[in-house]
Amino acid sequence: MEDLEDRAGIISNIAIAVHLARLHAWSLTTSIEWRSILPGQESIMEMFKSFVEMSKSGLKVVMEKFKEELGHIDESLYEK
Repeated sequence: MEDLEDRAGIISNIAIAVHLARLHAWSLTTSIEWRSILPGQESIMEMFKSFVEMSKSGLKVVMEKFKEELGHIDESLYEK
């Protein structure tokens, strides 16, 4: 069977370009102020902070579960 790994990357890039082109065409032909629909800086920062807190709590559980394998990692990385 043929290895399509290189082609998959190209196809993925084309798919992204198609979506960007459609977004650009839509933004040029609509009367909607599309930037107002996007989340603001504060809400993006709050989402990021909550993601960090959730990740830290998940990491703590993983660190406790795999103490032998991950015991060398300093707890201060996820206790901040």
